[in-house]
Amino acid sequence: MRRLTRSTLALLPLLSALASQPSAMATPRYKHLSQPRSSLSAKNAAQLEATVRTLIDGYEPLDVEHGIAQLGAPAADVLLRIIRQANTPELIRLRAIEALGYVPTPAGQDFLRETVARIGTTDDERVFTLAAALRALGGFGASELPSVSLFLEHVSPIVREAAAAGMAQMRSDSVLPALQRRLAVERDSGVKETLNNAISRLAAAPSPSQGVKR
Repeated sequence: MRRLTRSTLALLPLLSALASQPSAMATPRYKHLSQPRSSLSAKNAAQLEATVRTLIDGYEPLDVEHGIAQLGAPAADVLLRIIRQANTPELIRLRAIEALGYVPTPAGQDFLRETVARIGTTDDERVFTLAAALRALGGFGASELPSVSLFLEHVSPIVREAAAAGMAQMRSDSVLPALQRRLAVERDSGVKETLNNAISRLAAAPSPSQGVKR
């Protein structure tokens, strides 16, 4: 995780204010965030969108995971709106797609599932979008393991690496063996590194069957 920069520190009062609202209470990752009971005021909605855009924009993004997670479920709606806008630069769109995993909501999950299903096994420029979606789906937990694990066999190393990274976020006894099987046949050095890191972290963590949270 990146260290907070001056720009990030300047945003903390706004992040704290938004996170303190009932509609934006932080919820542990891997659980869907509740949708807000009432709409944000126009002023707060504008502030929220400005904050989300600041987090994902720029040459080098800020601490996106921490910042977006603090904003809660309303941030997912902003991210989806940014993704769907025709004039959104591709790099920002990819960052927004991946950021949906930091604020898991049903709407975000539906979008990610549809994106993965639409692109499927295609090997063209869309692999970057597919990779971002697979990483994001990792934030929704083990329910997404069957669909994400399929992409460990994708022809593109970009996609295989993203699938491994997404799976590494899930709590399931099936994740570690699946990653180990892929490592045994993987040839790409970048994917191997991701697999090794994921395997090391998961092997050191308590088994989900023990009922202990990480």
